[in-house]
Amino acid sequence: MAKIDFGSPLAKIVGAMTGGASPGAANGLKGEWKGDQDKWVKAAHGHHDRTLDDANRIVETDDTIARQGSAQTNAFGHNTPAHMARRMGGPL
Repeated sequence: MAKIDFGSPLAKIVGAMTGGASPGAANGLKGEWKGDQDKWVKAAHGHHDRTLDDANRIVETDDTIARQGSAQTNAFGHNTPAHMARRMGGPL
């Protein structure tokens, strides 16, 4: 997974600042940005997982309906194509 390094650029900024509250504020910003990034990544993964689960439920429902329809059609002696299960998914 790709990561963003906030520390190195902000360390250069902190090094260029002299005294007062500025270096501490810049270091605090580094932590805030990293925390925000971690929250965003966690939310993105959660959204991916929920979307994948929803898509799989839709496919499973479609597959179930297709099998039921094939069974009903076959009961009347009609030939229907074989039904193959499908799954959505993959890494984010």
